[in-house]
Amino acid sequence: MIDNFKVIDNFLQFEEGTFYKFELLIRNTDGGNDLYQEGYSKTNKNILIKSWYVDNKDYYEKIKHEMITMANLTGARIYITLDRKDNVKLVQGLLHSYTDSLCAIVKGQKPAIKNLSKTFASETSKEENSSSKFRTIMFDVDTQDEIIKDAVIDYIEMEHVNPKGEVCPKVKAHVLKTKKGYHIFCYRKFNHADWEDKCLEFISNDWNIRDSRDQIISYHEKFTETVSVKANELGLVYHPMKMEETFHDKLYNLVEPYIDGDFVGYNEEEQAFDIVQAVKDILELDTTE
Repeated sequence: MIDNFKVIDNFLQFEEGTFYKFELLIRNTDGGNDLYQEGYSKTNKNILIKSWYVDNKDYYEKIKHEMITMANLTGARIYITLDRKDNVKLVQGLLHSYTDSLCAIVKGQKPAIKNLSKTFASETSKEENSSSKFRTIMFDVDTQDEIIKDAVIDYIEMEHVNPKGEVCPKVKAHVLKTKKGYHIFCYRKFNHADWEDKCLEFISNDWNIRDSRDQIISYHEKFTETVSVKANELGLVYHPMKMEETFHDKLYNLVEPYIDGDFVGYNEEEQAFDIVQAVKDILELDTTE
């Protein structure tokens, strides 16, 4: 199980007229496409179960239990759109989208309900509707390598100079754990078209991670393969334990009182503890003594 709620608690900054968007999603990698008939919607990355639009701390504290409960029941993940959204910009975006639909009607076209139903969800995610001072950049780090993680954090929190040559306010790096690595994000104080290149340059020239040129080349390659930089992105908040993992844990708790050193549950071929072997050993134990 991955629980990043404490990080999110410290990150959120509520203000009247704004909100944060949370979503309960089943990812492709979690078997999302199994919900469809073979050959249909194979390109779907996520299946949306529910969205929450949270505009104040009290509501956030109340709704957290619902989010976690629904995630545990469905096996889905909770994500947050890291940019804070602005209500006025959202209304303007909706007005523009619905005006386009009205123009199509005037021209004799009939809008598809599929498109109309997606309009609100789409507008609440768009970067154009983010609060100007609360836009974010996220480094999607697809490795658990601590050196890469620390280098990204140090780069984010170092002193930056914008394209005009002005020193930017320092920002804090927030770290969310993921299944394969980390989502590391911060508020975007200025626009960089080359965040990845700048960070790679920093790791190569300004950050002491190596003893030799081979290490420099090695981390160049690893960074390029495992790190990508995205704006207005989804950050992982909560990833429940899968059903088979829950069953494994409960089974282990059941057999644990019988485990005796390396005897019960020890798989000689694998030279490791095996839960299935433990159950077999326990069933063969003579408990009459």
